[in-house]
Amino acid sequence: MFPLPKYAEKNTIPTEMLEAIFSASSKYTTGSRVSPRMLNIPVAIHLEQMDREDFYQTALSSLSDSSFLSAMESHRGRGRNDYPIELLWRGLLGSIAFKVSSIEEMRRKMEERPDLFTKIPTSFSFSRFFTFLCRFSDEIEALVVRNGLQLHPDFGQVMALGELEGIHFLWEPQFGLPLFFQIAQPNETSSQTAERLIERVHSRYPIFFQRAKYLLGNSSYDHLSQMSWERFKLRAIIPFKESSKMLRSYRDAFYDGQGMVYCNVEGDMRAMIYAGFEESRNALKYRCLVRHYATKCEKFDTCSLRSGIRIPLSLDQRIFTPLPRTSYRWGQIYRLYDALPLVQKMLGSYLRLANSDSKKVLCCQLASLLLIAASEKINLELKKSEKSSSAPL
Repeated sequence: MFPLPKYAEKNTIPTEMLEAIFSASSKYTTGSRVSPRMLNIPVAIHLEQMDREDFYQTALSSLSDSSFLSAMESHRGRGRNDYPIELLWRGLLGSIAFKVSSIEEMRRKMEERPDLFTKIPTSFSFSRFFTFLCRFSDEIEALVVRNGLQLHPDFGQVMALGELEGIHFLWEPQFGLPLFFQIAQPNETSSQTAERLIERVHSRYPIFFQRAKYLLGNSSYDHLSQMSWERFKLRAIIPFKESSKMLRSYRDAFYDGQGMVYCNVEGDMRAMIYAGFEESRNALKYRCLVRHYATKCEKFDTCSLRSGIRIPLSLDQRIFTPLPRTSYRWGQIYRLYDALPLVQKMLGSYLRLANSDSKKVLCCQLASLLLIAASEKINLELKKSEKSSSAPL
C-alpha cells in the first residue's frame, strides 16, 4: 500500500488489547483477516500502556525544547524569578503526563520527586503560568512539528481528520498520534473548520504537505473531496453518502453515486475495471471487463467502450476522486481510520485540567508533544532490538 515502519509488522500489542480493539469495530466480523498492520497504532497503544512515571521520564529525555524555553525566558523579562520557567514547564508537562484533574494533585506528585523538582511552585504560580503559556500556542505547535518530522521518514504520509469536544484535529493514523488542532467557530460546519485547519497547516508548514499523500475523514468532511486534490494535492479517502441510486451517463458509459463505472450490454450493466489515475489529464482510466480478463462478449466488436474510457474528475468532484472509492486500495487505507475512537479516548484523557477552549487546545498540544517525544525513543529502542535480533549467533 505504502511504506510502513518495520516495527508495525510485528505483533507488539497484547492479544487481549487486539481483541478489544477489533471487537469495537463492527466492520470486522468472524473470519475476517485482521493484523496489527491493518490497524497500525502500536506506538500509541504502547504509550498508553506505559506506567505514567516511565512515560513522563521517557518523554522528557527525548524532548528537545531548549530553544523554546529560551524564548519564554526572554519574554518573561526582568520580573521576579521565584520559580524558574523550566521548573514550571516540567511541572505542567507532568500534569499532562499524569492526567491530573487539579493543580493541587500535580503539586503532590512533584513533592514525591524531590530529585526532579527542587522547589514546589504555588497553585497561583502554576495557574498564571498555564494562562501565560496559551500565548505560545504557535511555538508549541512548531515544536510538535519539529519533533514529529524527526520521528520516522514515513511519518505524515497519511493524515486524518477528527473531532473532540468542539476541537477538530489532524492526526497521523499510521502512528495514532494527534498533531494539529483547531477550535470550531459558532455556526460553522465540520468541513469549514477542517478546511481552515488544513489551510493554516499548509501555509505554516509546507514541508509537512510534501510528505502527505492521503487525507482521511468521515462523511461529515465530504466537502473536502472537491478541494483537497486541487489545492493541496491530497488524495481524499472520505466516504460520500449519495441519496440517489439512479445511474448517470457519460458518453456511452454509466456511473453511480459511489463512482463505479459501467458499460451497458443490452440492459446488462457490467462494471468496468479501474486502471489508474492520469494526473496530467486529471482523469480516471477504466478498461473494458472483457479485454482486461480476456473473456467473451457478443457486442465487443461493435462496442464503443472496448478501448476503455477516461472519466475527468471535473465531471463530479464529490463522486470521482484521484483514488476511487470502489478501488481495493481505497478501502485498505480507510481501514486505518477505524483507530479514531481510540485516539479520541486517548486525547480526551489529557483534558482534565482544561476549563476553556484555549486551554483545551493547549492541553492537546502538550499531550501531542509528550506522545511524539516518547514515541521517538521507543522507535529507536525498537530499531536497536531489531538489529540485535537479526544479528548472527
